[in-house]
Amino acid sequence: MKKLYKSKKALLIILVALTAIIVLSIAHYRAWKFEEERSNLALGNLYVTLPNGPPEVAALVKLESHTRKLVSYTYGFRYPSMHLYTKEDFKEWTMIGDGSDWVRVEAKTAPKPSCNVHVVSEYTDPDLSSIRIHLASSFGSPERYKNTVMIPSSSEFGLDHLTLPPDPVLWDSKRYYGISDVYASGPPLCAEIACDLRKDLKTKNPNCTHTVTDLSTNITYSMHYSGALLRNWQDIQAKAISLVTALRKDSNQ
Repeated sequence: MKKLYKSKKALLIILVALTAIIVLSIAHYRAWKFEEERSNLALGNLYVTLPNGPPEVAALVKLESHTRKLVSYTYGFRYPSMHLYTKEDFKEWTMIGDGSDWVRVEAKTAPKPSCNVHVVSEYTDPDLSSIRIHLASSFGSPERYKNTVMIPSSSEFGLDHLTLPPDPVLWDSKRYYGISDVYASGPPLCAEIACDLRKDLKTKNPNCTHTVTDLSTNITYSMHYSGALLRNWQDIQAKAISLVTALRKDSNQ
């Protein structure tokens, strides 16, 4: 009986400790609420103040040395109208897909420097790259199509273009999943855009992911949009960055 009592007591102590850890974790790392403090938040090298109310944003704040730091800031806009996302747009927002005019953006404080040479080597070096496919015999589990790399194509939209080799397996949307086209710009910002532009692909997801790091602020922007907007990548990138820098606040205020 004593042993049973001791084991129950030990279990209770463990449960209390775990609960305390979870509560503290939530308190120190939680989603932003607009009614709380909104000013002098550090995002990269910027101090920003978030909008209170529409347009809607999602922000994640981390408590570090008793200072609130903005870890990520997610927002969206239509292009080219620049209508900013609000709750009323939720239905269209969730149905975003190829042909949509919506752009999703996440600004993060985790810099990801990327440049032309890095991108080209990552996708054309057999030691670094492998294309993922679904084989009918794999029972739905992913397999590696090893030693298959992208091939340099001609420049497009002012970007270096890499594409899949003309392999019928890789271009069969029922068997291959992954990117079909990679684009890279040169310095100073060094954008990297990975798209799935296969014509037979039926998807409700944005089929281009565009990543760039603003080295002046150490903020990395991840943009998701339709391949139909790819030719406007430079303007979309500039507008995504300007929407965050417009939140800039003098840290001395």
